[in-house]
This record gives sequence, structure tokens and C-alpha cells, in this order.
Amino acid sequence: MFGYVSYQKHEGEVFKQNIEKKMPIDQINEHAKSYKEDATNVNNDMSLGQMLSIQKEAIEMGVNKQAFAQIQIPALGLTLPIFKGANQYTLSLGAATYFYEDAEMRKGNYVLAGHNMEIPGVLFSDIQKLSLGEVMDLVSNDGVYRYKVTRKFIVPE
Repeated sequence: MFGYVSYQKHEGEVFKQNIEKKMPIDQINEHAKSYKEDATNVNNDMSLGQMLSIQKEAIEMGVNKQAFAQIQIPALGLTLPIFKGANQYTLSLGAATYFYEDAEMRKGNYVLAGHNMEIPGVLFSDIQKLSLGEVMDLVSNDGVYRYKVTRKFIVPE
């Protein structure tokens, strides 16, 4: 846990600089296709050790440099990168687009996948602490898009 938390904080501190130096969007899209959006490889009962192992592999593959945006949830003190395509590598590092390829941040609902490790402070484990009316921002080179919690429910698997 400690290693992950320090990585997450490190990424949060440098992400605003890195987003300007990210890969071109067409290159990000190509990498996303090569990793295949395959959420079936994602194990819902993954241990923290397994997650850290996948996260290390993702960093070695350079997946962490392929973020195209970030999600900021001020009420939780959470800042995570957003990647194109949900797979074990992208989800080990942050949030990932899922299901709707043509969705745009500024237009209606925007579906993101993420892990709840049930360990406070790790990825989206604290998401259930959000209250109605609290906000989250999706930040990209195109702008900042604010979303508000209007309803809380658990999506069945």
C-alpha cells in the first residue's frame, strides 16, 4: 500500500506538467488498441500485491505516459490519470474510458471504469464517501469539465 500511495501522490504532483508533454492523441489511441480494451482480464478480487505487480508492469510498459486527462475529486483529495481503454494496466494506475468510444467529456454522461480496492486512499476505494452535490472535475488539454454527484448506487456486476 505505501508504495502505491506514494506513486499516486507523485503522479498527482507532476501530472499537470506531463499532460502538456503527453503522447499525441493518435498515438495514445493506437496504444489503447494494442492493449485491447478487455475488462475481462481485470480481476475484481485482486489483492493489493497483485495490483502493485500489475502497476509496476504498466509503468515499465510506459502506460503511465499515455494518460490524456485526469479526474480530480476535491472532497476525497483524489487526483488520478484517465486513460483510453479499460484493461488491467490502465485500471492499475487510475481511471479508464469504458464502453462508449465516441463519448466526449463535455457532452452528457462520461463513463469511466476504476478499481475500488477497499483500502482507504487507494484508487477509487473512498468513492462511497462522496455526498450528493459534491463535484469532480475532468481535466484535459481541452478544458476542465465539472460533474456533480446527483445519485449514488451500486452498479450490478
